[in-house]
Parts: sequence; structure tokens; C-alpha cells
Amino acid sequence: MQNNLPEAYVHLSADKTILTFYYDALRAERDGTTWGIEDKKEYLNDLIPAWVGNSKSPNTSILTAVFDASFRDFRPTTTAGWFQYFPRLKSIEGLEHLNTSQVTDMTSMFEECESLTALDLSSFGTSNVTNMSEMFSGCSSLTSLDLSSFDTSKVTDMRGMFSWCSSLTTLDLSTFDTSKVTNMSNMFWQCSSLTSLDLSSFDTSKVRFMGIMFHKCSSLTSLDLSNFDTSKVKKMDSMFSWCSALTSLDLSRFDTSKVTDMSGMFSWCSALTTIYCNSSWSYDNSGDMFYGCDSLKGVVTYVKERNDVSMANPERGYFTKKVLAQEDEAYVHLSADKKTLTFYFDRERNFRMRCYAWGIEETILQNDKRTPAWLSSKVASKEKITKIVIDESFRNVVPKTTAGWFEGLTALEEIRGLDNLNTSEVTDMSRMFAGCGALRSLDVSRFDTLNVKQMQQMFMGCAALTEIDLKYAKFADEFEEKYVNQGYNTERTIEETLDIGWELLRILPRSELKRISDKWLDMYYEAK
Repeated sequence: MQNNLPEAYVHLSADKTILTFYYDALRAERDGTTWGIEDKKEYLNDLIPAWVGNSKSPNTSILTAVFDASFRDFRPTTTAGWFQYFPRLKSIEGLEHLNTSQVTDMTSMFEECESLTALDLSSFGTSNVTNMSEMFSGCSSLTSLDLSSFDTSKVTDMRGMFSWCSSLTTLDLSTFDTSKVTNMSNMFWQCSSLTSLDLSSFDTSKVRFMGIMFHKCSSLTSLDLSNFDTSKVKKMDSMFSWCSALTSLDLSRFDTSKVTDMSGMFSWCSALTTIYCNSSWSYDNSGDMFYGCDSLKGVVTYVKERNDVSMANPERGYFTKKVLAQEDEAYVHLSADKKTLTFYFDRERNFRMRCYAWGIEETILQNDKRTPAWLSSKVASKEKITKIVIDESFRNVVPKTTAGWFEGLTALEEIRGLDNLNTSEVTDMSRMFAGCGALRSLDVSRFDTLNVKQMQQMFMGCAALTEIDLKYAKFADEFEEKYVNQGYNTERTIEETLDIGWELLRILPRSELKRISDKWLDMYYEAK
């Protein structure tokens, strides 16, 4: 009796050059070799997919891999090693037919696919993936890799993920959520063509292994790790070794209290002149820590025979003391989960390392207008932010503008601490809350708007606001129309001006006018 049930299998063409993935009932009818999708073979005490090569015997015949349209109906739970050791594989067709929504393991998925020059992974669903170790390791011909659609919120292992991707010149990881990652060792090993690497969005608070992380990233001229939390890291061996173009490193925020291995950490960083650090490091396993760092200019002159951890200090060694800012500053901080923006005024900006921060006056030119930096950054996704907090410390800030501060935060559900926002000198509130469509309540009763000249579109698109909030929106519009836009040639008596003022105030319920004496409210607000 013939089995007509579909099954997932891999088919090798008769000439052994094409590998096709099917999910149908036709396996028995196809010429050539086939394997079930779950078939394994043993290699070095491990089990790998039956159709792949290995380090001792790579599959050099396969040139093309194809996902048949039928495969879209299959839901694998792993793609680990599926294309491992196919050194002549030049293209993978039909990746849009690979449904990865249930996949938890992508370990070594494309490892040693050294002929692949491009990969379109825009259709990949990675929300359940926990392991991406060595996923692209050895893809030495890849020139670009767009991972902007990747959801890495459950990933715990990124070990060797991009190792030996020696042709990559850029790598945008600004959308990566690394809050659960524990292993980043070898992550960028031998990415020798990378000229820049923005890791400002990385949350490393749970990472334990960073050994060989940037080994032989020989084209990197700078590396900003100011947000790295290394409080749980155990291994930093060869972390920056052979980064021969780096001229300086700021490690002033590094906590090395749990590190047990620093051997070769900076070895052969031949252009490195300055390592900023505020603390002494004293651990046994630190051989060749500074070997070949001939350009280092710390407190003492570099001596090749003295290259262990004893020289890792700014008082008598090769480190340079980093002087941190001692003045309070106003800034906006993004939480590690990228859901909360908090406004601070303190000296702690450099210490809030879990994600990113922007100065309150930082703006970026977009579409011919200045936009607050925290809204225009790739790090802070407008669609993710659900909460704004104005910290109590922010009371001491007197901004001149709040224009567009929360514009376009479509998922914003609450704003805490608006009482801490001093608006006494603000002249521009235009588009301040525009597009905050999920915001249901907003108490701006304590806003001082005496100096405000612009309020246009302040509440535009705030469709979910309560009736009272909408009245404030109407007040803002009427205020702008009758006062701000009245023109230089408008002539009014004091009495007429006051009458208009009371007319505007009547838009709001009397209960909201807490700063006006009951005496004047009885006399003028109630007057019709």
C-alpha cells in the first residue's frame, strides 16, 4: 500500500550538484539520493545532518541548494548544520519557502559556505531561536549581510557567529537584542575587512565569555565599547589580539572582577597607543597580555619583556586614566529592552551601560527638519517604546523647546513624571505628542506655557486620549490661533485680550485650573 502522506526530505540530483528540499509524497519517485530531514550521521562524537560535509571531508560537488515551494508547509524546529561544509555552494534559491517560525537552533547553518557571496534572509522568523553559534562562520566570500529582520530576543549563544567572514566590510547589528546572550567568544574572529562596528545597542549584562571576540579584526580603527557590562565575564583571552589598526580603546567601564583569563588580550595590537582605564587588573592567567603592543604610551614606556597583567593599571603601567565628566547633564536613556525612554539630569550617563543615551539637545536633520536624536536613532525603534519616564532629577532642567520630543511613538502607552518637566522657558511645543496614537491619558495641567509661541499639531494623531486630554488639545489649538498667530498688526484692548483669555480657559473644566484662585474663577470663569 502506497503512503500518500507528505514528508520532508532532501534530494540530491543525479549529477550531485543540486540539493533540493521537498515536502511532499513523491520521495520514492525521485531519481538520485534522498535523506529524511531528520536523518543524521555521526561525526566526532556528534550528530550532523546526513547530507552535509564535515571539516575532514567537505562536500565539494554541490553548487546550488533549492527550497521547493512545497517546503513552505513544513515547520522544522532546527536548521543546525543544514549547509555545513559546502565550500562550492554559490546560491540558495527559494529561501522564502523555508518557514523558520518554530526553529530554536540555527547553529552552524551556513558554516564554511565559503563561496556564498549573498544571502537574503529577510523572510526568516527567528523569534524562537536560542542558538546562533557559528551560524555564518567561514562564509569568507559574503560581502554584505542584512540581518535587520532578525529577532534575537531569545538567543543565548552567539559564539563564533560571524567568525572568518573575512569579506564583510559592514555589519549593522543595531536591531540585535542580546539581553539573554551568555557567550560571545570568537563572535567576530577574523572579520578582517570590517572597517567599523557599531555595538552601541548590545546588552552584555549576562555575557560570561568574550575570549577571541575581535581577534584579527585588522581593519577596525575604532571600537566603542563604552556601554559594555562585563560584570559577569570570565574569559577575555585574546579578546583584541591582532586588531592591528586600533589606535585607542576606552575600557574605563570594564568590570573585570570575575575574569580568570586575560592571556594575549591585546597582543599584537601594534598601532594601539592608548588604553583608557580607571582601575587596576590583577589576575594570574595573563601571559602575553600586551605582547607586541610597541606603540603603547601609558604612564611608563612599553617594554616587551613586561607584558602581563601587572602593567594593566594607570598608575605604573600601560593604561591611561580616564577622567569622567563630573558635571550634571541632561540626557535621554533607553532601557535594555528598548521599551522605555527615561529623561535624567545627573552625572550617571556613563554608568548607565545597559543600552544607549543621547544628550537632550542632540538632534539629527531628517526630511529638512531637526529631529531629537533619540527618535532618529536606529537603536531606538519608535514601534517598541511603550513608556516615557521623566525622572525627578530632570526638574532642574529648563529646556527652551520640547518640539517633537515624543513624536511618532505609536506604541507609547504612558508618560510618568510630567510634573518633573519644567516648561517655564519653553517657546516651542509643536508636535510634542503628535502620532502618539496609543496614549490614553495625559496630564499637562502643570505645564507653564507663558512663553510658548508654537503649539501647532501638538496633539495631532492622539486619537486614544480621554475627553479631558482632547480638551487640552483643543485649548492648544485655540491658543495658537488666537494668540500665537494673531499677527503684529492686531490691535486689542487689555479688556479684549483678557476676555479672550477667559474664553480659552473655559475650554477646560474648572477642576483643571488648580493654579488660579477661586476668587478669580468665581468672578470671571463662571461669567457668561
